[in-house]
Amino acid sequence: MVKEIVDCIVDAEKTAEEMIAAAREEAKNTLFEAQNAADNMREASRADNKQTAKALAVKAEKEADIKAAEVYSKGKSEADEAAEKYRRNLGKASDFVVGRFIDRWQ
Repeated sequence: MVKEIVDCIVDAEKTAEEMIAAAREEAKNTLFEAQNAADNMREASRADNKQTAKALAVKAEKEADIKAAEVYSKGKSEADEAAEKYRRNLGKASDFVVGRFIDRWQ
């Protein structure tokens, strides 16, 4: 009877050790899977951030092109206006200078 109790205790210890070993193995596998999942999430986030940065750069470039075109258009318009004003006043200025020159030397 004592032998049976000792054998039962030994069997219980073996069963407990096997359960502990299985739990450790399962914990190790769970940790490995969690690390892989975290690595995959990091990589996906990195790729998403890279794509977002590219999209923002394209958008900023388009906006800069539009702004540059507006500034160029405004500058050209002002330059054309100044040139037209110069052309209109050139005849008057020439007449004025010639008139003053003639008045002075007559």
